[in-house]
Amino acid sequence: MQQTLVKIPEIVSDNGVLRGTILLNDELQRVAFRTPPQSVPGDLTQQTANTCFAQYMRVYHVGGEPLPPPGSVSDPVPGPTLRARVGDIIELTFLNQINPADFGNSIDMDLKRGQPGVTGCDEVGGLYPGKDKFPDCFHGSTTGNIHFHGTHTNPNSTGDNVLIQLRPSNEQQDGANAVTAATYAKPFADFFAECERQLRGNSLSEWPTSWDQLPKEYTEDQKARCKNTMLSPVKIFGAWTSWR
Repeated sequence: MQQTLVKIPEIVSDNGVLRGTILLNDELQRVAFRTPPQSVPGDLTQQTANTCFAQYMRVYHVGGEPLPPPGSVSDPVPGPTLRARVGDIIELTFLNQINPADFGNSIDMDLKRGQPGVTGCDEVGGLYPGKDKFPDCFHGSTTGNIHFHGTHTNPNSTGDNVLIQLRPSNEQQDGANAVTAATYAKPFADFFAECERQLRGNSLSEWPTSWDQLPKEYTEDQKARCKNTMLSPVKIFGAWTSWR
């Protein structure tokens, strides 16, 4: 209470291009709970109070910026605001570096054990999904994506697709083979440059239109990872040119 407002991080368009990296990970954050739980705010008949407890939360960060030290507890902050204008080209790399061990029954813990589909459910007693059985259950604590509401974007290829599920890749999950921002830095830079060349002057055009038009260094590595885990750990986003 009474803390200074925290500035929400931003990724800002420059010269018609919004380029950046968004990182999804999990960390301990302070979450406010009302005590007693059934109390009503402002009810003077009860000793109502707000208390903060540390909870593991999925958190979006601007890639490259410092992260909270391991084991620390941070204040909750929204993910970065993307600032762009109509017709700008959006070039985002999205990394999922959630630690599956922090979400014990996630689908990724099954994959780590080499037993896909054995459990794969994060359950909440008494609420959805209750005691549903895999795969008809919530199993999204470790997978993620980014998508937009209220914008006119292309869901094909590298565009905005709410159904994509990106599995995590970090040192805890993949050791020295973990995906970082540097893993695909060169092929993504080349891809974004070609994306700008293809889309400049026509905000309604669509490119790429096939898997073969993506950087081979990226696609071959993704194929190998998908064969091992059945899910993809990184996503390249581009070709978003029409905003309304």
